[in-house]
Amino acid sequence: MKIENLNPKLLHLNLKKKWFDMIATGEKKEEYRDIKDYYYSRMVDYISNHSHLYNQPHLLKASDFRSKQYDWIVFKNGYQKDAPTIYVELLGIEIKKGKKEWGAEEGKYYFTLKLGKIIDPKIK
Repeated sequence: MKIENLNPKLLHLNLKKKWFDMIATGEKKEEYRDIKDYYYSRMVDYISNHSHLYNQPHLLKASDFRSKQYDWIVFKNGYQKDAPTIYVELLGIEIKKGKKEWGAEEGKYYFTLKLGKIIDPKIK
């Protein structure tokens, strides 16, 4: 049975090989996306005060932000139709500083996707 037949909410993201491999092995537990308009539309369901979030995300309170609800992230290594793909459980989306060893710039705030279990793509 395909995971898509279970009607989960899927977030599709592309990754470079280094980050794809680290997630696939379970080494990398978070994925980072810049706080920009493009990702607002994909990550955020509600923000009470958009202006302070965009320029100063460290001022954000938990009550100001509600992320969109996804069940799984579909990570592809590249943009080819047959690119390697994995399904990873999404445990939540936060705004916080990332880890340098997982690709974040020091001191920068990101949409941080907390990663859970990995599904073997052969059973998708």
